[in-house]
Amino acid sequence: MAGPDALTGKIAKLTRRLRVTWVVVAILLFGEIATLLEASNTRNRVQGLSVQVAEARSGTLNVGKVRTRQIEVLDDKDMASIYVSGSKGRIELLTELNAPSVTLSGRGVGSIGVAIYDGSGLSSNLHAGYLRLGGMFAEPAIPSVLLSVLDGSSIEVADKQGFRTIVGESDVQFPRTGQSTHTSAATVYMFNKDGKEVWHAPAAY
Repeated sequence: MAGPDALTGKIAKLTRRLRVTWVVVAILLFGEIATLLEASNTRNRVQGLSVQVAEARSGTLNVGKVRTRQIEVLDDKDMASIYVSGSKGRIELLTELNAPSVTLSGRGVGSIGVAIYDGSGLSSNLHAGYLRLGGMFAEPAIPSVLLSVLDGSSIEVADKQGFRTIVGESDVQFPRTGQSTHTSAATVYMFNKDGKEVWHAPAAY
């Protein structure tokens, strides 16, 4: 039978073990509480973001939190693929070489519209009142087709040598003389590469 000293030693060891156990339990409980608090904070942040998105959709979000002059959207290679300019009122889709391929502009006289650029130099520009299809930029003169309703309904065709033909109602300019005339829809004017009129019909009104 164990003596008083042995019994006292066993009680002391048991007490130390119980203390260690309670310390472990306290640490585990603290960790669980911290996890729950973090989860709660995360849910609150997500709920707050959801509220902001909902308010943004309804047009009531405080714009001071999202105001910016420009935005760049990056692709998988961290290269800008979309550029938005607030000051210019323009959205650009960019190629791998960081060159605009499609531009949407909403500001500026004569600049409002959509422009599409091909890597080889072809272009298409749609603005209020006219559509221009452009040829290769590398050519001395850019071949193009212009459909316009600015001065009346007309079509202007130009080749890379600089020859032009204008069909329809338009304010025709004569570079060599500096004069101009307003034609009817039943009119054709032809110019050589130097801008000199070579033929038009009808001959007289």
